[in-house]
Amino acid sequence: TAASNGGGISIDTSTDVTLNDIQCIENHAKQFGGCLSVTSNDDDGAPSKVVVSQLHSTKDVSERRGGSVYIGRSSLLTMTNSTTKDATGAGAIYVSSAKVLLSQVLVLGSTCPIDSAAIMCVSSNLKVNENSVVSGTSGRGLKGIGCSLQVEKVRFFNNLVVASKASDTDINGGGITLVSESDLTVVSSTFESNTAGGDGGGIM
Repeated sequence: TAASNGGGISIDTSTDVTLNDIQCIENHAKQFGGCLSVTSNDDDGAPSKVVVSQLHSTKDVSERRGGSVYIGRSSLLTMTNSTTKDATGAGAIYVSSAKVLLSQVLVLGSTCPIDSAAIMCVSSNLKVNENSVVSGTSGRGLKGIGCSLQVEKVRFFNNLVVASKASDTDINGGGITLVSESDLTVVSSTFESNTAGGDGGGIM
């Protein structure tokens, strides 16, 4: 039976949580976070603060957001030296109203709806750095909606967003696309062999 949130692990309104050397394989969430969900839904509690190292997620699925990892509602997450592979959902990693650092994180082979991306950032502060890679996405690499994004020493490679039917209009930005007053800083990063059916193979 699929969990609602966090197919493998669900953390809600918990501070100073450390996860190290985690394996998630073929977990399933009905809502958020096929492998890991981090939320802060208790109005009386402090926002969740989680540090993750060496998380390895393979073929995890969310029916909605975060095929591998979901971070929501004022939560803080630092993830290092981790890999998501073959995740399915709106974002292998989905960041919503949160503050997140992804360092040395590989997001590989994700499958996501055409209006999302391998990494989704919505109304959040997101930093991706230190030789992280977003590659092989059936869909775009990263999408920001009202987000503050910092990308440093990241490789966006072989991400593909193309229309599969006539109603598919969100086909811009194979590597990164930004909408709704997002801001982006890119430093020392590589965009290679990304494809968009619309404009901006690399960044839109």
